[in-house]
Amino acid sequence: MATERSFRDIVLHELQLPVEILDTFEGANIDSDRLSRIPRDELEDVLTVAGTTASENIAWNIDEIFRRIVEWRQESGFGIIGFEDVEIVEDWLACDNSEETETNTVEPRDSSAASEQKSTEQITADTEVCRETEPSPKIPDPSIDSKVDSATSAAVPVPTLHRKTTTSDDLPSSLPGTSRAAAAGVRFFSPASTGKENRNFTPDVLVQLLEQTIVGRQLIERAASGPLSSESQRELVDIIAEYHCASGIKATEYVLREYAESITTVFKDETQDTYLVIRGGTKRNPGGKIYYRISNRKQKAAKRKRIEEKHQTETQKQAGKQPVDDPTVKEAEYWLEHNSQPWETTLNKWKDSFPARKPLLMKSNAVEEVLKRFRHYSNEFGFQLVDKDFDLLAKGDKNGSRTWDLCLEKLIRFVKRPYKDTFSSDIVEQLVSSELDQNSKVCAILILLNNILLPTKVTKTFKPTILSAQEDVIFFAASDAEAIQKVNEYNETVCKLGLKPSPKLVFRGESFKTLTGVFEVHYQNIVYRLDSAVRAIDVLIKFSTVFGLEHSRISRLVWNFVSSYMYKLPVPEEYGSIIKLKRYLSAD
Repeated sequence: MATERSFRDIVLHELQLPVEILDTFEGANIDSDRLSRIPRDELEDVLTVAGTTASENIAWNIDEIFRRIVEWRQESGFGIIGFEDVEIVEDWLACDNSEETETNTVEPRDSSAASEQKSTEQITADTEVCRETEPSPKIPDPSIDSKVDSATSAAVPVPTLHRKTTTSDDLPSSLPGTSRAAAAGVRFFSPASTGKENRNFTPDVLVQLLEQTIVGRQLIERAASGPLSSESQRELVDIIAEYHCASGIKATEYVLREYAESITTVFKDETQDTYLVIRGGTKRNPGGKIYYRISNRKQKAAKRKRIEEKHQTETQKQAGKQPVDDPTVKEAEYWLEHNSQPWETTLNKWKDSFPARKPLLMKSNAVEEVLKRFRHYSNEFGFQLVDKDFDLLAKGDKNGSRTWDLCLEKLIRFVKRPYKDTFSSDIVEQLVSSELDQNSKVCAILILLNNILLPTKVTKTFKPTILSAQEDVIFFAASDAEAIQKVNEYNETVCKLGLKPSPKLVFRGESFKTLTGVFEVHYQNIVYRLDSAVRAIDVLIKFSTVFGLEHSRISRLVWNFVSSYMYKLPVPEEYGSIIKLKRYLSAD
């Protein structure tokens, strides 16, 4: 079980998550027990807030992280989380101090029979008037104090919160004269009784806010049965977060404390630590469900705004344009359909026909159609067409290959470290002692990076070794036959794993030390021959981007680094080891 290993080992080694996520978990008071029960949406809240407050503004792949956590739960014996388990497993950030009590709790009053009857009659009369005259619900203004006369009772009826006639027979409480909210375990206090004379968000404001929606009224009724379930807590936090975002105020610690105190005042079985964790130590921000949900809402709203702005920009660019009806596009398509030579003309027509080809690019499920329709990719100089498409797509730095010249020596210093295996140690020795040319140095770096950018699980049951990743990143072959054999073996292996083959590098020579000067990129029946290792890597990255193909999962962290750092391409996942390497290369 999880208790047999430290939480750090679980996160870094079993889940293979970066140390930044470990720090985030520890800052949010998440341990192995909570990790075994945390739901996806609250995991997203925690990591989204941490990502937006980080200096690098990291956007974590929540689905991948949660998938690893679920697998860990199953392998550790926690089982699969289903809908029937939600109310149990989502109980996170609960207060550990079960003996903590409310210091401001007011004892129930002693009522006479006459006063009880009067209170019941007053509720009935007042609520009947409210039902006839009450206007449409509005969100209470946070700038206006909502006050109730101070009293010695634990529950003061608030007639305006009821929308139906209530009698003593209807009340779930055994005490006549108790309001529906009070009977459900909801308490009303004046600002003075809770230690706040000038509060903006009071318990009464919260109750009024809840009374505006069906969900809110249900939450009040559920309070009678004890502590709220995790699902009910989420609904409560959603209502408060929506109110907060609509009010336009900042989520200061004072404001968050008001929210938490109002919740624990209204819902007597809830604990403040569930909703607010005061920042301390190295934490720059507070924690708790309210802060995470507010931050998550703001982040999603900002992302939604960017999506709309991007959509509007693209719509404006394409307004009035119909590529299929463009005579130049149609003429270029027709020429390419019937010709492939002269090659200079092909290059010119290729650019003209791009609008017709663009809808099919960067889609892995359309690669067969594109290669069949535009057979020119299979030409020995087809990589020039890939260059043009990559440039026209404008998805990354087309001159990314130049980065090798700028960071080669730094990368060599980074990978030159002691290794336990003789294969890696021999490569380091060659880097230090021999006069390798740039091609061999680039090969050595890609191979050694697998010791630092460790391979991750390819499937649920298969995780490659470091040696497997080193052999996968570049194939070395002495002949055409050996090159084809190695590529075919790779394709068969990934197909057995249920994956699609990726473009592969095949360099001629027995090893990185004995290169003959032929550097190839293989994909299906396409073979491009280039004159340098850097150029072959350049074509591989651009080819994968143009056709929307995934890099080999066996050595994916290496290709994730090359794509994101050298070509400024967006990647689906961020890893702590890659972030650390980027920081090293960016430092003076």
